[in-house]
Amino acid sequence: MSSRLGAGPGPGSGFAKYFDLKEKKEVEVGQGISLSVVPSGKKMLVRQGEKYGIIPIPAGKIELKETISTDNMQVMVDLSEEWENIFNESWRQMRDFFYDPGMHGVDWKKMHDKYAVMIPYVNHRSDLTYLIGEMVAELSVGHTYVMNGERPMPERIETGLLGARLSRDPSGYAKIDRILEGANWSQSLISPLTVAGVDARDGDLILAVNGEPVNKVNDIYELLVGKAGKLVELTINSKPDFTGSRKVIVKPIASESALYYYNWVQDNTRKVSEATNGRVGYIHIPDMQREGLNQFVEHFYPQLNKEA
Repeated sequence: MSSRLGAGPGPGSGFAKYFDLKEKKEVEVGQGISLSVVPSGKKMLVRQGEKYGIIPIPAGKIELKETISTDNMQVMVDLSEEWENIFNESWRQMRDFFYDPGMHGVDWKKMHDKYAVMIPYVNHRSDLTYLIGEMVAELSVGHTYVMNGERPMPERIETGLLGARLSRDPSGYAKIDRILEGANWSQSLISPLTVAGVDARDGDLILAVNGEPVNKVNDIYELLVGKAGKLVELTINSKPDFTGSRKVIVKPIASESALYYYNWVQDNTRKVSEATNGRVGYIHIPDMQREGLNQFVEHFYPQLNKEA
């Protein structure tokens, strides 16, 4: 840091400022700007939105006129060295900021050495995350999360799911055992077979997918590979016969987990209401994050008139 400058703001701050030690005053340089002093202390790297520039130390508000093109910028990274550095920084972060200076009685230097011997065997960013998690777990304390950083993810072909429990009928066609209830006003809770115009019912048979007979394959999902989020034509009938069948268009989803959770909560709510003649309410909070707190508000206030 230059002898002229005090600490600058980090990324994401509102009005960027720095303190000029020589002039003994605070200098405001603009809004939505991040500053980093170059090693010489004579210039600054400035980021404004997605634009970068190197400028002399400003005496006032910045106007970023000349920018650096990052279109073809590439960085060579030695992952082994980077992962070792991340491991060491994680260890130091716990050493310096853990609420208990005694580290819960754990020899923290010994823990570093115990797990550091595994670093040469780390071959993926997820391996490193697991290793750091095991080391931090030695402290036996909650809310010490370890999150993955940038990591390569495999390209996956998503199978289309219909938001229903299906079984194989003796005829070879797919039988709809139970259609999962949805909240189709929410993009995350659309149940494909309940969308307007589909009119599918429990007990119906799916005879074909995009004209391909279901009884000619081992499993209906063979015909739904790669169909998540894409329009698909289903041939449906109440009997194992194409005569009198009808064709409907649905958009399969990639995961049914949110629907199964939603149905579990709805079923529990009904059970409690029926068992208590509507006197007792039911709320399930899945977590203490934004989604869980939003769900609490959604379910709590409509039940304020309940006795319990």
